[in-house]
Amino acid sequence: FLQGDATRDEPVAGMRAAIDAEEPVTVELRNYRNDGTMFWNRVTVVPIRSDSGTVTSYLGYQEDVTAKKRFEQDLTLLKEQAKGSDKAIFITDSDGMIEYVNPTFEQMTGYTASEANGRNPSLLKSGEQDDAFYADLWDEITAGEVWEAELTNQTKQGELFEVNQKIIPVTDMDGNITQFVAIEEDISEKQLTRQKLDVLNRVVRHNLRNSLSVIDGHADLLAAKEMDEEAREASIEAIRKQATSMHEIA
Repeated sequence: FLQGDATRDEPVAGMRAAIDAEEPVTVELRNYRNDGTMFWNRVTVVPIRSDSGTVTSYLGYQEDVTAKKRFEQDLTLLKEQAKGSDKAIFITDSDGMIEYVNPTFEQMTGYTASEANGRNPSLLKSGEQDDAFYADLWDEITAGEVWEAELTNQTKQGELFEVNQKIIPVTDMDGNITQFVAIEEDISEKQLTRQKLDVLNRVVRHNLRNSLSVIDGHADLLAAKEMDEEAREASIEAIRKQATSMHEIA
């Protein structure tokens, strides 16, 4: 009477077969409450035997595992979406041990899923961040906070790469942390571009300062009015030349 439209035949058949064989069985299946709402039910049936070994009755008990099933379904959906992501995604248990990595993680780090699973994310440590950095990270995420920062990681081959990393704690219905989801975006090219722009910025400022110094110097000479025509024309030409240079820089 607990069964309904969404109850699959397989777990029901498995339970009946175990009962017919007088064996204990546990199945998970969709059941329905008296008000018609569906819930996931983990049902266990155990035969009770007499001293002679004859089954005299059955002990049955059940557990509502709807929240667990929904979490598993959400996690499965996340993993499916992660397969096509251009960002590295890995999932750890509550102790920080890797349980899943997506294909981009494998490409970015050089570690295969089988090499990464069961290990701590510290396998990516480059030494560029100190222990205090990671201690603060762990304190924040175990407190249930989302953590995000830029850091330097290291591939399996020893190459350094820059990432923007976000770590999201995953909690159950009671608020207990069950897993952590980490999302990494490789920003090595962005960092290189930023470095190039910093250098270019310094060069441009240096050139502009030089041009302004030349213009100021010749302007002072012209203001003094103590120069012949040839020198005057030379100063004007120098000012125009530097102005043209500044225009090109701009």
